[in-house]
Parts: sequence; C-alpha cells; structure tokens
Amino acid sequence: MNIGIFNYLFGTKAITEEAIRDFVADANVKRICFSRIQTHALWKTGEGEDMITVPFGDSIGMLLKEQTGIVLRKSSKGNYYKKLSPEEYDQAKRFVDSYANVVFLRDLLDISVALSLNFESDGETRTHIGQLEKSAKYDDDEKAVDELASIVDYCCPIKIGID
Repeated sequence: MNIGIFNYLFGTKAITEEAIRDFVADANVKRICFSRIQTHALWKTGEGEDMITVPFGDSIGMLLKEQTGIVLRKSSKGNYYKKLSPEEYDQAKRFVDSYANVVFLRDLLDISVALSLNFESDGETRTHIGQLEKSAKYDDDEKAVDELASIVDYCCPIKIGID
C-alpha cells in the first residue's frame, strides 16, 4: 500500500499541545485486545441479531473495512458498531480471531498497535511476546529479535511503500 492510499484511508492527525492535553485528560478507553479487554466485541442483541462493537474506530474500523468491507457507524455514546448479516458475522469473527492478541491503541498517531500485552492476566507471568521483548531488549537475544521480526512481518497485513 502506498503512502497516498494510507493517508486517504487513515487520515493524518495533528499532534499539537492542545491535542496532547485533551488526550491526557480523556478517560475513555485507550487500548483494546480482543482476547482479553474487548472479549465482547461480537455479541447478540436481545432480538438475536449479531453485532460488532468497539470503543474506537479510527484504527480498528478502518482495518476492518479494508479487510472485510464492513463499515462501522459511530453511536451517540461514542462507540463504533454494526448489525451484521450472517456472512458479515463470519468475516468479523475471522477478523477478531486473527487479531485476538494484537493490542489496538488509541493515541495521537494515525494508527498504533502492539503485538500483544506483555503480561498475562495475573500481572506477573509474561506473555510469549512479552518474553521475546524482554529477551531482545535486555538479553541481546538475536533469536528473540528474529522471532519478533517474523511475527511482525506475519501480523502486519498492510504493507506501506513510499513513493
């Protein structure tokens, strides 16, 4: 994907002092992970309709649209959602499953993601990615660096080329 298309899809954000102050003051959700933080992204209404709901749409929504064609709407509460047809549900389920451990971040950049959380739910045990990161950073483990690079290459579906 070239930079022009990337900017069209994701836009660009101005990083100003005011934007930083607003972001710091904002108490809304700033990260999600489908396997732990946003486990209820796919759900059924009381009438049995399939839905997808996420707390922010600039990264997840645009990636979902790019990969599945599913377009989210912004609710009055600030979440992004869509009622899904059975075919869309299958696409959304594959999307959520494929990004289960990726952490989507809402920040001042155009799009930010992390490969995983560093620690398991207990707060002490490192995740596989967390252990690789520690080994690469603090133990100069070249195998960990190579494995992280391989994971990034596999997980990053959008390849950005510079014109």
